[in-house]
Amino acid sequence: MSTSDRDPMPIVELTTDAARRYGDLRSILADLDTVAAACGRLRELMSREGADTLVEGALWSLAVTRYARCFASGARARLTVEDVAPIDPGASEFHRTLVTIRDKHLAHRVGSLEQVSVGAILSSEFGTNPPPEVVGVAHIHAAHVVPEADGVSGLELLATRLRDIVESRAATEQNRVLDEARTRTLDQLESSPRLQFTVPTPEQFGTRHDRMPRTPGVLVRDPTPEQLRQFPSVWKCPHNNRRRIIHLGVVRELCRECEAVAVWPPRVEQVPTINGQPMQ
Repeated sequence: MSTSDRDPMPIVELTTDAARRYGDLRSILADLDTVAAACGRLRELMSREGADTLVEGALWSLAVTRYARCFASGARARLTVEDVAPIDPGASEFHRTLVTIRDKHLAHRVGSLEQVSVGAILSSEFGTNPPPEVVGVAHIHAAHVVPEADGVSGLELLATRLRDIVESRAATEQNRVLDEARTRTLDQLESSPRLQFTVPTPEQFGTRHDRMPRTPGVLVRDPTPEQLRQFPSVWKCPHNNRRRIIHLGVVRELCRECEAVAVWPPRVEQVPTINGQPMQ
């Protein structure tokens, strides 16, 4: 029997300090991967004729925000400026500039990277006859959208170098988690909850992930409207053969073999769209 014919190997959840540190490092790696990917896509767009400032600005905002998040205090471990300094003589200053852009421009409108000036429109210059009158109001809006290509490449390189550092730490922490897990008895492992992910409801968006309730998975063949409203956000299917469908304004996962339906996420109010079309 091939590996693909066997039942999936069970995975139990670990909540030790080492497991949490390893999870934090994997989260930081995901952020740094996003930064590098966004910068790469942005450089590609900037090399073409006919700039799309909306898309370019969105990619730059994404890259800077996800980069700065790696250094933000909060529920997870974080990087520090000491991690940046050895990369390049100018890396620390560039890092501080990026964090300032995020804090003073992207997240909060308090810096000089966005300026709006308002003035009165006059009918003529001063000293003319008849004298000038106020005929309207005008404004000038200037905002930083995206830096030169060198700045984008610099952020991409910085994220790549930091990723190498974090990857090394993650490998060390992963070995520590593995050693701890191997010291557990079979009874301890069996009593541990299975590894799963709970999709938060809008009311839980601000809840720390380690305080989220863990809901067991359920499969139903013909769910009633009431079941759809209360459907758990985590579910399991033995076939792992799913396709996403959109029905009655709800995103669902449908197993091709057992025809069981699960709603993801629970109580979806609006279906995500791309160019006005439902996201498949």
